[in-house]
Amino acid sequence: IVQIASAIHKEGVPVHLQLMGLSETARRKVHTLSSLAGILQETSLHGWVTREVLERALHASHAFVFLREDDLSGRSAFPTRLPELMLTRRPVICSRVGDIPLYLHDGEDLLFVNGDDVNGIATRLAQLVRKEGALEAIGEAGASAAAREFDYRRWGSCLLAFLTDASNGKSS
Repeated sequence: IVQIASAIHKEGVPVHLQLMGLSETARRKVHTLSSLAGILQETSLHGWVTREVLERALHASHAFVFLREDDLSGRSAFPTRLPELMLTRRPVICSRVGDIPLYLHDGEDLLFVNGDDVNGIATRLAQLVRKEGALEAIGEAGASAAAREFDYRRWGSCLLAFLTDASNGKSS
């Protein structure tokens, strides 16, 4: 993420990288990486934060980067933070991992990226930042997609109907 922020900064886009929930070891490592990348002044590092601090940070952010490794854990874990981030109405940059691409659409609901392509991510974001309203449109569409695809009430009702039918010997 530090490399991505640095590359975006080099594209001439103002960046403030804010990382939360990091261990002391991770904060030291990211501090060193940010310094080497020339974005130390643009980087805020935090350990554990309260829910209130997290909420303020979410609403003060302009975009979120949600990268996952393309490994067993990344492919099989439900992205619990992804819907929460999307519901802020800010654009989310996300790895194309697991089944997320089955429900969400690149360039519409969010931006899918290859986590290894630092310059590609930076270039794409810089282009969108410079295109008036592009990031805002993705953020708004993302919030709608999150409500449509991840709302437990909607899917809970579908599951309840299925289980009720199954218990009554009906098949859907």
